Amino acid sequence: MFTRVGDIVKIIIFAVVFVIPIHYFIVQPYRVPDDTFAPLVQKGDIVLINRFLGRRNFDRGDLVLYRSKGKQLGKIIGLPRERVRINDGILSIRTIADDNLIKEMPLFAEVSKSLQEIGTIDEQEYFVFNESKLYDSPGLVDERKIIGKPFFLVFPFSRFSRLY
Repeated sequence: MFTRVGDIVKIIIFAVVFVIPIHYFIVQPYRVPDDTFAPLVQKGDIVLINRFLGRRNFDRGDLVLYRSKGKQLGKIIGLPRERVRINDGILSIRTIADDNLIKEMPLFAEVSKSLQEIGTIDEQEYFVFNESKLYDSPGLVDERKIIGKPFFLVFPFSRFSRLY
């Protein structure tokens, strides 16, 4: 009986010292809820989210996990200090300084209707498209709400691979 209690105490100590800090500060698993970002990640895939290394180093096109009405996976479209405009169903991203076009993309009718004029993105914000089938329309996400980037696909094993 004493060894069982001792084993349970060892497991609890191991979890508190190693597993919990790794989960909250370094790597976190996330199950993808839909096929919005297929073929990179698909419904049911389990990816590991990098919460630590390069946390503030995001580029256009990166997938990120962020907090907004729960955890959501989103794709970064606009970077800080850029201007986002919607005109006739076309989303355009321009530089603030000289108004040069960076990226332009057509929007689906339902997305175009839900978007309002975004304007200039602040220094600590990103413009993201999210898992639109499940959540609200795309929008601005504060950098502090970004949990991290998926970096490794761990399930299903047939597609086991590094994402970035």
